[in-house]
Amino acid sequence: FLKKIKDLKYFIKIDTNGCFPKKLKEIVNLGLVDFVSMDIKTSKENYKEIVESDVDLEKIEQSIKLISQLPNYEFRTTVVLRFHDKEEIEKIAQWLNQVCEKKPQKFCLQGFKKQEKLIDESFKQEHEIEMEKLEEMKEKVNDFFEEVEVRG
Repeated sequence: FLKKIKDLKYFIKIDTNGCFPKKLKEIVNLGLVDFVSMDIKTSKENYKEIVESDVDLEKIEQSIKLISQLPNYEFRTTVVLRFHDKEEIEKIAQWLNQVCEKKPQKFCLQGFKKQEKLIDESFKQEHEIEMEKLEEMKEKVNDFFEEVEVRG
């Protein structure tokens, strides 16, 4: 399917949670992807707790490493107040730097947005984060990345 899209000269962006580094590597090696965006849920220490599953952190780190070697990519975290504060965002930044063995290209902080339908109903009680708080988090991690973007 991706090959057909690429043959039509379309730009292909992949969004991933990083759980399938072998599949990602296959797609990358075939030259079928122009941009990769990877969700980083939280710091390494808190990952399994936040995602509420026995996620394979080795696979997550393999994906981080692979993505950091691409010409066009970003890592992003959706900031949820009950899970993320400035210190937690800094731990994420440190982890990414350690795995990438360099300053990653781009990190995006995006605020959680309430929606009508949510997989986890408990998020309906969650407050949306103010842009000011996202900007404070950005300031805390600016030096860890080539670029940090805030998305409201």
